[in-house]
Amino acid sequence: MNSDRREILEMVQQGKMAPEEEARLLDSESHEGPAAAVPPEAAQAAGARHARWAGVQLEGAQLTGANLTEADLRHADLRHADLRHADLTGVVLSDADLRGADLEQADLTGAVLADANLQGACLAGARLQGANLTEASLRQANLRQADLSHANLDDVCLDGAQLVGARLCAANLEDADLRGVDLCDADLSGANLEDADLQQACLRGARLSGANLEGADFSGAAMEGIVLQGIDAEAPVPRCPTCGHQDGFRILPDRPDGAARHWCRRCRAEMPA
Repeated sequence: MNSDRREILEMVQQGKMAPEEEARLLDSESHEGPAAAVPPEAAQAAGARHARWAGVQLEGAQLTGANLTEADLRHADLRHADLRHADLTGVVLSDADLRGADLEQADLTGAVLADANLQGACLAGARLQGANLTEASLRQANLRQADLSHANLDDVCLDGAQLVGARLCAANLEDADLRGVDLCDADLSGANLEDADLQQACLRGARLSGANLEGADFSGAAMEGIVLQGIDAEAPVPRCPTCGHQDGFRILPDRPDGAARHWCRRCRAEMPA
């Protein structure tokens, strides 16, 4: 870190500079060379609201309860960082490395996490309403009781993630990789699961009323015995005329006079009701 950057951060820590001025100076300085590591204690003391810290090195940083509202942290290294209860509302974390980070109870409402790596991260109880997680990796992540309502999870990888009791109301999970995901008691009402891969997933007690399940693969998923509004997992389905298997899944209509739909889990061909 050069002397100018160190002086800026020291002034912020001592309360001699407002976070807005700090962000402006750090941004102007960043054009002179590659971003250096920011001391975690400086980031926490500053609050860093609206800060522009693209590519910053904060591996293992202690940022519990930090205010990083609308900060620009794209490409940042936050591996194993402690961000519990942090305010990350509207933060930009595109392409950031958050592997193993602790974001329990953090507020990521409206955050941009496109292409971010959150493998093994803890997001238990985190608020991610309206967040953009397009093509992010959440493999083996802990999202128990997290709120992902209206979040964009298009083409996201959630392989082996824990989503017990999570809220995914009206979330977009098109083409998402949900293999082996634990969605017990999760709320997926109105969610878009078109062409999602839910093989070997656990959906016991999940709410799927109004969800779009067209083309989704539920092969081997634990859904036995559940009957939910709009879904009947035990209703008999016809044998697929295309591949001959009887592994279909039945969607009940919202209105009693509507026609039920069936499709084959194996070849995904729609079958006659």
